[in-house]
Amino acid sequence: MKKNFPTIVQITILSLYLIFLAGAIVRMTGSGMGCPDWPKCFGYYIPPTSEEEITWKPSSVFEEGMIIIKNKELFVAKQDLKTGMEFNAENWETYTKHDYAKFNKYHTWTEYINRLVSVVAGFVFLFLIAGAYQFRREKKIIPILAFTAFFLMLFEALARKNSCRYQPNPCNHNYSYGRWTHHHCPFIEITICGF
Repeated sequence: MKKNFPTIVQITILSLYLIFLAGAIVRMTGSGMGCPDWPKCFGYYIPPTSEEEITWKPSSVFEEGMIIIKNKELFVAKQDLKTGMEFNAENWETYTKHDYAKFNKYHTWTEYINRLVSVVAGFVFLFLIAGAYQFRREKKIIPILAFTAFFLMLFEALARKNSCRYQPNPCNHNYSYGRWTHHHCPFIEITICGF
């Protein structure tokens, strides 16, 4: 694995650039709220492709945790249920993390792909740590730098998760904090991987 370590570092740096690209596309298209919840998207592991899938209608089946839009509000299913002819508020709880109740399949899928790119990059970082561990006796700084870069990536992911919980508002502390880490941590990570 020592022989392939430079390749692992290059792939790790490439994965960081892909995170930059995906994040930039999310920012440019305004897709950051395309998925209202985290880590799922409208309560699905694979996001919906049409508004019909997340709109309340009679005689429909919803699983616990699925999010629907009804009267420009988000609601979360309290348990697995089949809807009756009328909306029963006892089966649903209002989604209170934010009030962004719009569905745009392009925004949803752009945000979802951004999340997938980040997950893949996380696994690439695990390979980086495994490769760096081989140098623990010769060059102790290499595993330290790899763990530091991985820690920064986890820190950034946590900040992004917290900033996605709320409707984007520049006055919101968590949103501003998430933006700062989203813009600065990857540069620090690339610098560390470059060493």
